[in-house]
Amino acid sequence: MKSINFEFVRPSHREVADLGGFAERYAATDPTSCLVKLRTFAESMVKALFAHHSLQQLMSDPSRKKRDDQ
Repeated sequence: MKSINFEFVRPSHREVADLGGFAERYAATDPTSCLVKLRTFAESMVKALFAHHSLQQLMSDPSRKKRDDQ
């Protein structure tokens, strides 16, 4: 999905640019879907930043702890 605001990230992060484009497209007609795409966009950006800077996840997923305790 082509984006007005996120094309600059397409060369290195195609999925992120696509998610930004979908969020732009849905903003006026389907705000709920827009928010879902923006959340996925933000999660993808954080993953990319962590990978780029070789960072480790410091906080664990609370649902993972519950599964591990069982």
